[in-house]
Amino acid sequence: MPYGPLWAAIAAIMLIGFGIGMAWGQVAKRIFDDAGETDRDRVTSVIPTTQALGIAFGSAAAGMVADRAGLSGTPPPAVIAEAARLIYLALLPAVALAFAGALRNAYGR
Repeated sequence: MPYGPLWAAIAAIMLIGFGIGMAWGQVAKRIFDDAGETDRDRVTSVIPTTQALGIAFGSAAAGMVADRAGLSGTPPPAVIAEAARLIYLALLPAVALAFAGALRNAYGR
């Protein structure tokens, strides 16, 4: 948002955080239910690690796309806008996979 208001960016980031927070309990429950009694201790320790890895890979992917778009130093707003557009486009396959997984989780195994 090179020209947009800061409050809108903050609101969007908060909305994303609320969505992740609301979904995370359901994801954890599903993982625990599928793990079974014997593996629950191992699964409990793996969930935060998996979440951290997902954040790290997503951040790295966004950083690589932004770097290739020319986002370094103090770029002009046009470069920032183009980098933001490319980051969203590059991450669309991940969003599609997440949506497909949510549908599979909701409607069938």
